[in-house]
Amino acid sequence: MFQLKVVNNYYYECLFYYDKDGHQQQAIINKHYQFTYQNLTNGYIAIPGIGQVNFTYLGEEKISNYEKYPIEKYGVLLRVHTSEVYYRFDNLGSLELVIDKYGGCSVKGNNGTLIEIELNELIIKDS
Repeated sequence: MFQLKVVNNYYYECLFYYDKDGHQQQAIINKHYQFTYQNLTNGYIAIPGIGQVNFTYLGEEKISNYEKYPIEKYGVLLRVHTSEVYYRFDNLGSLELVIDKYGGCSVKGNNGTLIEIELNELIIKDS
């Protein structure tokens, strides 16, 4: 599990759907508002006119091609459109997502390792 601080500097409210302690919940993130959510697993933030920021808790599972680095025990994958960020941490994960006045996002990890990665969104399989 990890904690997520969300700072909304955008003109619009955003909606956060998340799993906490095994239960699905939702919260409105008002404009010019910040809050820290504890004990999260999966979730996504819907940003009006922009899209969604998805958080997938990986636990001890590692993403293919990233088994050697980062080295921490637990992981979270963040996806926004065609951008992915891989976050690994030991003990308690702590992320901060800032939504700027234009609806763009920045993220930082307060402990652990945060790297940008590249994953395919759609894969064509032979039939």
